[in-house]
Amino acid sequence: MSYFLYHLRLTHEAAARFAYDCAQAFVICASSPHAAREVAAINAGDEKPDTWRDPKLTKCAKIGVATHCPTGVIVQDFYES
Repeated sequence: MSYFLYHLRLTHEAAARFAYDCAQAFVICASSPHAAREVAAINAGDEKPDTWRDPKLTKCAKIGVATHCPTGVIVQDFYES
């Protein structure tokens, strides 16, 4: 199975809804955009998991191919109060 690196981020509209204690962006190693969104959802803060599943609230872009990478969060940008 192939794994890829995905960059997920809140849209500007979604980011404006959440002031503190929320993830702003992720780089995730996953097999598909859907799988990447699920990993982000598991690691959500106050923005709630469904935010990361909704393409209207978040953007998901493939940024690379993973050769030696465990499935999961590689980097997380989290805004904490």
